[in-house]
Amino acid sequence: MRHLICWFIVLPAMVFAQDQPILKTTTSEVMFDLVVRDKKARIVRDLKPAEIQVFEDGVPQTIRHFEFLDGRLPGAGETTVAAVPETAPANAATAPAGATAAPLSVNTLRQASVVSVVIADLTAEGRKEAIDAMKNFLGDEKGPDLYVGVFRIWGRQITPVQAYTNDEGLISKAIHRAVMGAGSADDPDVDNSGIPQPVAPSSSQSDPSGDINITVENAMSAESADAYQGSVAQLSIIRRLIQAQAALPGRKVVLLFIPGLQAHPDTMEILQSAISVANRANVTVYAWDSLGYRGSDLAKSNQLLSQAAGLSRARQLNPSRAVTTGEAQAMETAERSISANTRGALEAFAEATGGALLANGKDLRGQFQRAMEDVRTHYELTYAPTNPNEDGRFRKIEVKVARPGTTVFARSGYYALPLVNGREVYPFELATLGALNATPPPHQFEFHSAALRFRPETEKTRYAFVFQAPMRHLTINSEGKWAAVHVSITALVKDAEGRVVDKISKDIPYQMPANRIDEMRQGAVSFTQPFTLPPGRYAIETAVLDRQSGKASVRRSVLVVEPAPAGLATSDVTLVRRVSAVDGPPNSADPLQARGGQVLPELSNTVAFAPGDSMSFYAVAYPPQPVEGPVEMSLDLTRDGQTVVHSAGTAVQLEQNGAASVLASFPADKVQPGYYEARVTFSYGGRMTTSETTVTVEAGQSSPEPEKK
Repeated sequence: MRHLICWFIVLPAMVFAQDQPILKTTTSEVMFDLVVRDKKARIVRDLKPAEIQVFEDGVPQTIRHFEFLDGRLPGAGETTVAAVPETAPANAATAPAGATAAPLSVNTLRQASVVSVVIADLTAEGRKEAIDAMKNFLGDEKGPDLYVGVFRIWGRQITPVQAYTNDEGLISKAIHRAVMGAGSADDPDVDNSGIPQPVAPSSSQSDPSGDINITVENAMSAESADAYQGSVAQLSIIRRLIQAQAALPGRKVVLLFIPGLQAHPDTMEILQSAISVANRANVTVYAWDSLGYRGSDLAKSNQLLSQAAGLSRARQLNPSRAVTTGEAQAMETAERSISANTRGALEAFAEATGGALLANGKDLRGQFQRAMEDVRTHYELTYAPTNPNEDGRFRKIEVKVARPGTTVFARSGYYALPLVNGREVYPFELATLGALNATPPPHQFEFHSAALRFRPETEKTRYAFVFQAPMRHLTINSEGKWAAVHVSITALVKDAEGRVVDKISKDIPYQMPANRIDEMRQGAVSFTQPFTLPPGRYAIETAVLDRQSGKASVRRSVLVVEPAPAGLATSDVTLVRRVSAVDGPPNSADPLQARGGQVLPELSNTVAFAPGDSMSFYAVAYPPQPVEGPVEMSLDLTRDGQTVVHSAGTAVQLEQNGAASVLASFPADKVQPGYYEARVTFSYGGRMTTSETTVTVEAGQSSPEPEKK
């Protein structure tokens, strides 16, 4: 008996940044700010460039611009600037003789203090303390130049609860909603999917809130999130918000209320990248551990580290005896000790951005006041690094002040990475970008990638980038109880002039129990990412790195985006590898996601079925608005011109947005090994459109996907 399952999905538009430069190949100037305090913790306001020395990896740098922003000045926006000549000595840049500091008018956005309040899960005690602290914060810092946005970490996503505004009432309400657990069924600001919806800014577009919100929203939409484990899930969503603020001038602050920060040896690269992005974007993180001090965390960390050290000593004292299981896992035990102290990881993250871990049980009001004083009153300087190579290494910044009795608060450094569309790349992307630039392009293992067409919109069409690499072509590292595969992917979308208009990237480690390694070899590493493009001709260059072996493969393809049709439009039809439950809140921007299900296409279009399996195809129809009447769908599967499966026209009810998706499934025992053509036809208002694909069915049993650890 044939089975037909119909889904209905809503696909709102995603906005991408408009001005998108090509990939930069030289290191730009480094700009950072610093706060200098005297012995009584008062800000020093009269430093001269000659008193400042900047070192990068121990090498003195030439200061090109030195500026003091004084938050006490009336009108909030006047600064004292000292221009530094190009010929100044590298270790002690000085102003020209006779030069005097002059006031400089800055633009409206520069005058604004942008604060992002990010709230994750809180305990009952933590909720009250957070609300009280933010109430005092708003009372102390209220003013026309303070713009606050409120966000909530929801599963593996960060969602806006309140757009940036200086309306104290809206901010207070948004904080209360976020702290008390926005996302509950009775929350009026949450839609049926359970994701908090952004509240529009109250201010007119004539004030800075409009520019702030447009800048951050566009950048957050364009930034690809990278979440594959608990640790990276936290880091990537925080990094996404920080990166989105890079285009805003001045110093920005993130107030992070979160139950510690999960650290893992495999995600140290992402942690350092988040720090680097914050430091380049001039964003300072002040974090508050919502679980408070947990001595058990530190005790557990120390216990694991001591255990690993003891096992190592025992092996050194008696190297000839058989290795025990504990000794074989000593390194793994030591690595677990790193992730046990989540409070320490959070503190290290905040301090590396020039911020701090706010003390629990102490006066948060005073800590907030000092943080905002640093935001409004600080020095800014720039220098061009003497080392122009973008080698992906972390560059340590050190600032020395010649005046005795002073303490410098500055950022730790940055990664020397190129920018794509104004966004800093991840460290792992250096290798994939290197593969894209190699001549000839490497092809050391097989993988599949495709851009599947979905909803046409007024100016752009929505696509889904899909990647798959068969495990049998990758290096599987088996140590101890786990077998692991690690793959990095970067795809650059270039327009007809060769400019990079989008970057899609993912770092994917897979793990399975070692006793299932044969099953693992039969699976595939998969990844999907939505994106949009205006009409035109594009090239998609995809590079994949097998991080276990260092092997790489590159593939280039052409994508032609046609203008949106005037009438009925349909997506590509795709063979379905599997449908799994959505991990975390639903993502309405993902055309492969519907009603709690995540569709994973089979890009090879080659399948083998076990008894009881189903063959499934996925497609979406988009009738013109307003919708009048039903959309009908039919499916035909043919072999050598002969129909094997046919479903007659089936009416598909529509959602309010007028989109209708269908997952057409039927028992796989109806098809024998061979080559097939699948055709999905949608009809509406007397018009018909058809999408086709091909399928090769092989004899044998399909294998399940590998599991993530």
